[in-house]
Amino acid sequence: MKISVLIVNHKADEYVRRSLALLPAACGKYEYETVVMDNSPEPSPISEADVWEPVENRGFGNGCNLAAKKATGELLLFLNPDSECAPLS
Repeated sequence: MKISVLIVNHKADEYVRRSLALLPAACGKYEYETVVMDNSPEPSPISEADVWEPVENRGFGNGCNLAAKKATGELLLFLNPDSECAPLS
């Protein structure tokens, strides 16, 4: 089973990078991908994401819908940019 972790970014690059850095431990043995839709006025690529795409800022909901269209996993996990996932125990 593959999990698609979806994040909509708006001027929160450092938070997104931290969130992405914590995902390997949080996902453990589960396969996952990361999709970041960047609503920032001046998007900067987040190379840690599997899919990163600058999009016109039409709000959080629109960004979520666009990310879901790019996802390839069976499960979708929507995270806020400042989310910090704890490791599986």
